Amino acid sequence: MRPAIFGMALGTLVFISSTSTAAAEQTTAACVSLANGKFRLMPADGCTDRELTIEWNLRGDRGPQGPAGPQGPAGPQGPQGATGAQGRQGAQGEHGLTGQTGAQGVQGETGPQGPEGPQGPHGADGRPGDPGGLIVVDADGREVGTLTDAHNGHVVRRAGDDMVWFVAPRSGLEATQTVFFHAQADCSGDRLLLTVGGQGLAYFARVHGSAVFYTKTLDPYGQIAIPIVAAEVIGPNDDAMLRGQCVPYDGGARSLGVVTSYLDPSLGALTAPFRVR
Repeated sequence: MRPAIFGMALGTLVFISSTSTAAAEQTTAACVSLANGKFRLMPADGCTDRELTIEWNLRGDRGPQGPAGPQGPAGPQGPQGATGAQGRQGAQGEHGLTGQTGAQGVQGETGPQGPEGPQGPHGADGRPGDPGGLIVVDADGREVGTLTDAHNGHVVRRAGDDMVWFVAPRSGLEATQTVFFHAQADCSGDRLLLTVGGQGLAYFARVHGSAVFYTKTLDPYGQIAIPIVAAEVIGPNDDAMLRGQCVPYDGGARSLGVVTSYLDPSLGALTAPFRVR
């Protein structure tokens, strides 16, 4: 009977101790009736001899700290604080990228004219001009050459750095066959022409279309003797700057000179009749 009563009293005390306000003392006491298990807080004069005195601690030892609870929601934003003092100036940053070239500005006014510069060096002498005298021209007034022999129709004309002379009749420069001589049977060597007397101021030339052919070899006393074994024939309408037809030809030993060629497109454009201007 006593153990049952004591258990009931202990359960009741546990309940009361968990719901009552903690007292200033560290321990408290109660009187439990041995007859019916009722209890009362022990008075100042103590429990009777029919009661069981029970004493216990109101506060036990501190238990271990529990785990942290979840973070609460953020509170409202506080008022803006006062502006702080200006910090020290930072180090200079790296040089930035070069920007794009801006649009071209409007053209400024022309400045005043500068002072006259010093005189430049004397230029090189120009080529000598054509000799004066009567001029032979074609039907369109284009120059053929300077007349040197009116009776035979001989004219002088410039061919590069040389002066050449040829026959320029009133009927114009008609297309004719041109023949070069060779000292080799297959015409593989230099083209050769008969030398003509003269002192080298102007050379006799054959005109074939727009090309002029002449030799600058001088042999006034006939001392040159080259055997002719072949001839190169250029047809009237063939390009004389190209090789013509090579034919055997025994022309004997003659005074010959190597051919000089000069291309003059304006010669091929001349139209008859020719006249003296």
